[in-house]
Amino acid sequence: PPQPPADDNSPTVEWPVSPRRRRRAKRRRTTEALGVIIRSRKLWACYAASALITPTLDLPTLLPLYLDTLGADEVRIGLLGSLFSLAAVPAVLGGGFVHQRMRPKQRSLLYAPLLCVSAAGLLLLSTVRQGGRLAALAVAPSLVVIMGGISPSFYIPTYDFILRFGGPWTGTLTGLCDFFGGVFCTIIYSTYSRLLARGGWPL
Repeated sequence: PPQPPADDNSPTVEWPVSPRRRRRAKRRRTTEALGVIIRSRKLWACYAASALITPTLDLPTLLPLYLDTLGADEVRIGLLGSLFSLAAVPAVLGGGFVHQRMRPKQRSLLYAPLLCVSAAGLLLLSTVRQGGRLAALAVAPSLVVIMGGISPSFYIPTYDFILRFGGPWTGTLTGLCDFFGGVFCTIIYSTYSRLLARGGWPL
């Protein structure tokens, strides 16, 4: 027989959930989330790209040693080192402004030229030879070009994807992004002395 309509004001009964069932549901959700993360090709592509870019972004670590070989004094080394980091601020702001106004398939038209510009800056930097004040001053435009090209490519697309993809895992995924780049930098720093002995700073 048809049931009488339920009274909207009637109290609803919520059956208690056992702690074991809660833990089981939480483990199931965690396992499903890890499976999605592991199978995401875009996420691993972001990790690979960030790891490859990180050594260039971390150039100020080796920059004082390089400028010292060019004959720069301590004051000029400090000024040039700060210039490299300061160039990132307008580059990221401008890149983010353009990034939000482009379709996802069009964004490669923004970042591919920026990476080419940064690579050109690195090549220009490798041609600078020891020459005192003039050589040290020639480094400044190279650093601006490098950071202007590399910082938007590092900060914007990767973290934009992680923020949209990660959900409650965003913090963990962001930390892993920095982890892979840090490991790659550590490998480079452990071998750069041998690279210097083999081919000098241009290598």
